Amino acid sequence: MLSDPIITTLEKIVSLHDGIAEPAGEHILNVLLTENIASLLSLPEEVTFTTIADVPKSVFVTYHSEILNKLSELLAVKGLISALAVKIDGHLKNTGFEKILLERLAPQNGLIRFLDAKPEIT
Repeated sequence: MLSDPIITTLEKIVSLHDGIAEPAGEHILNVLLTENIASLLSLPEEVTFTTIADVPKSVFVTYHSEILNKLSELLAVKGLISALAVKIDGHLKNTGFEKILLERLAPQNGLIRFLDAKPEIT
């Protein structure tokens, strides 16, 4: 099982849209996109996504990359998107928030995209 959350997310989104995704390592995903999805993303039908920058002939993907944002928009066509705000009492470091969130929320056949953690005083 892949531990890279971006690669795992890409694999699920591509599969949901009738594409074929095959991991080629922990941070590399070889993908065969449908013709309409490839044209929407302005990519060839056969493409390699990676989360490490030094892989030749690949598309580098981060949480805030245009490719991931466009693929996320496709979920609006095939599923539902919800924005959630989670309040946790007590001290919380930004770096540990994503882990706590994924431990406490388990989407059924869905994905969680972590955007921000910030202290709030009311």
